[in-house]
Amino acid sequence: MARFVFRLSGVLRHRRHIERQRQRDLAALDAQMTLKRAQFAELDRQVRENLDDLRQNRLIGRIDVSFLQAHRRYMLAMRKKVFDMAGEMAVLQQQIDRARLALTRAATDRKALELLRDKRKNEWLADQSRREIAQLDEVGLQMGILDAADEYSAAMEEEMRADQEAIAAGIAQKSLVVETTS
Repeated sequence: MARFVFRLSGVLRHRRHIERQRQRDLAALDAQMTLKRAQFAELDRQVRENLDDLRQNRLIGRIDVSFLQAHRRYMLAMRKKVFDMAGEMAVLQQQIDRARLALTRAATDRKALELLRDKRKNEWLADQSRREIAQLDEVGLQMGILDAADEYSAAMEEEMRADQEAIAAGIAQKSLVVETTS
């Protein structure tokens, strides 16, 4: 039996490979973003705890100005760290968006080639079906011809037998006529 061969199967394998690579790239960027978000949440938790501690314990009774100055420097440093981290996350989000777009393009390219492969396979199957039907028609035609030839031969044999019987009967009648006249 014939086998379907898609001539662009190497290109299709390559496109699948590219799509998987784009998926891995996106997954790595997503993992980085998840880590950044966790770090951001931890930083936010630390700042909140520090502010709560300041409000509950440091602003009662005698106020230590040097501690408040140190706390202000700490809060400014944390604020800078938060802004830096937010900037990194924004850049990372842009990279994720580009990676997602690249993955979408790779998937579209692969799907287009798969659609072409499926179309070619359907055309091939239809052609195979037409060939099989043509072969079956040819076999049927040959069998019909053989059947007709067999019927013709049988009819000819029957006719020849009838002719031979008629000839034999005619000869037998002539010999009876010849015997009765003599």
